Amino acid sequence: MKKLTAILMATLLVGWLAGPGWGASVRPITIQERSYAGATHVVTIDHSDLTETNADTAQALTSLAVTSKQRVELVAMELVTAFNAGNNATGSVAVTVGDGAAGADFYLDSTELNSNMTEIWQKYGRAWQGTTTETINYAKTNDPTVTVSYITMDADMLAATNDPAVAVTLNTEAINVADTNDPAVAVTLNTEAINVADTNDPAVAVTLNTETINVADTNDPAFVITLHTAKGYDSTGAAITNAAGEEVEWVTNVLVTATLTAKAVDLPTNATATATLTAKAVDLPTNATATATLTAKAVDLPTNATATATLTPSAENRYLIGATATATVTKGSLTAVTALVDNTYGRKVYTADDTVDFTFTPNSENALSENSAGEVRFYFRIVSINP
Repeated sequence: MKKLTAILMATLLVGWLAGPGWGASVRPITIQERSYAGATHVVTIDHSDLTETNADTAQALTSLAVTSKQRVELVAMELVTAFNAGNNATGSVAVTVGDGAAGADFYLDSTELNSNMTEIWQKYGRAWQGTTTETINYAKTNDPTVTVSYITMDADMLAATNDPAVAVTLNTEAINVADTNDPAVAVTLNTEAINVADTNDPAVAVTLNTETINVADTNDPAFVITLHTAKGYDSTGAAITNAAGEEVEWVTNVLVTATLTAKAVDLPTNATATATLTAKAVDLPTNATATATLTAKAVDLPTNATATATLTPSAENRYLIGATATATVTKGSLTAVTALVDNTYGRKVYTADDTVDFTFTPNSENALSENSAGEVRFYFRIVSINP
């Protein structure tokens, strides 16, 4: 009883909210309609509700008002009369159903309604459960193809087995192995460029270090001769004690003085020899890499052997000793549902008042107001959830 009351309240509430001025007809459906549609309300929109005059411009009709604590689900869409905007085969009228919060196509994704295109007459809402399937192959046993093979034997076949002709076939496999008899060895010498001093022809520079010494210049001395004399008397004179007579200067010695001038002479104290060596780049080996390249050689190695015994019949009479029946069946396949997948679209519980929006979109060939025919119905299941 409580559930029926909730449905009736939702019916009255939605019918009141979707009154005149919403651009569409909203009504609760009858008990008979509910039995086959599985819905509680139907929204009907026809061509007169589409008033947009600009081509390629959408128009949204907020035709269905919902309130908080209502669960809304779009059950199905039914195209009663196809829309006809556009005078050529390219006119279009596509519709989506959603709301501002969940998205413009939450309840129904884009669906063509124009007869100039491939119009969709019926379509379920997006609140269905999807399925995953798997293809299963099976053998059809209704009409098999039966082949019978007969097995016969010569009259003296047993005697003919005494001396069979046996042929042994050796099965081999070609294996590529490395031919080690004559490998091609390549040695790569890895070097590093080292700069060393070139001692073959050094440039030697000798620097003579000297010191200036003053010495006497003996080449041209200045001589001064000094005569040393003493006074005396002539020996013929009187005695010295009472000498009287002429006084004579006697030379007692001669002093010769040579005066030498100073001469500066640079005398070597030591010498410095500087040898300048030029740099010479020498490649010195650091290591060597030896690479042996072996050629592939195909060798046939036995994998198994097959022995075939050929029996020679000794008589022309043959006896039926058995038969083999082979039934060949054809393959059939079927698609089986393996799992149900819950869809996250098309069903919503509202926590605040909102509207369900119906968006109609033409293409560049026409405007929505150009439609002179067209009617579409949307079946909803709306239930109020009491706290």
